[in-house]
Amino acid sequence: MKLNQIIAIHALANSIFEAEIYVGEWAQNVQAGQFLMVRVHAQGERFPLTIVATTHTSVTLVFRVIGQSTRILSESVQGDVLYEVLGPLGKPTIVDLNKKTCIIGGGVGNAISFAILKHFNHHNQDVIYVGGFKKLNEVFYASAIETMVTSSYFYVEEGNDQYLVGNVLKDLKTIIESHNIAQVYCAGPLLMMAAVTEYCKDLNVDVIVSLNPIMVDGIGMCGGCRVELTDGVAFACLDGPEFFGHDVNFESLRQRNLMYDDDDYVKGEPT
Repeated sequence: MKLNQIIAIHALANSIFEAEIYVGEWAQNVQAGQFLMVRVHAQGERFPLTIVATTHTSVTLVFRVIGQSTRILSESVQGDVLYEVLGPLGKPTIVDLNKKTCIIGGGVGNAISFAILKHFNHHNQDVIYVGGFKKLNEVFYASAIETMVTSSYFYVEEGNDQYLVGNVLKDLKTIIESHNIAQVYCAGPLLMMAAVTEYCKDLNVDVIVSLNPIMVDGIGMCGGCRVELTDGVAFACLDGPEFFGHDVNFESLRQRNLMYDDDDYVKGEPT
């Protein structure tokens, strides 16, 4: 097996893919909440991907096809070798395992939230899970999540007979109050995380968000992932990707992302 070789790759849902990559022994150093940077070929760009699982020598990634680099990766097959895989990056999750927690995932952000759910399960802590998707053919991991929690709520914005219709905010107040939630973890589109944070502020509930601003190198040199906080400036690749939502200036982050609106990282949605 060659370093950075694809062990398996397949579609989870429409434009959502899962890939297992052989990376050697550093896979054992990955902790929940961290990510890695991938470059598919020598002329390609680096881009961040979510780590959802590990073995002693491999990492499993989930990504959404939103641009040329992720499209090329999605067209790769078993045995292909990626030009570069850099990780693990970022700090481990800052969730408090002792607090009653509601985990929220939006779109492909459910991959990040799924990894955090497994972290809670590993420590025998039950959580409430709320997942949101725009379309029925974009739903993934729902069946697996339902077996890992006592209560889960899945929303699809378009009408369907399988899941609740709406978005993650629809019943959030009732869910938080009925389950005595003290902490919310949220990953997904930027506007969704901002809305959840504002909701939790009104309910006096702590919220942790996993941010994915523009990243070029993933090691703090480019400054592209700059995040304004109430007490200063941080960089998502080094100081994050998780932050306390009430400290994040979401409007500033949204404006920075608009500077790259024609690039692959559109609308602040994680890959």
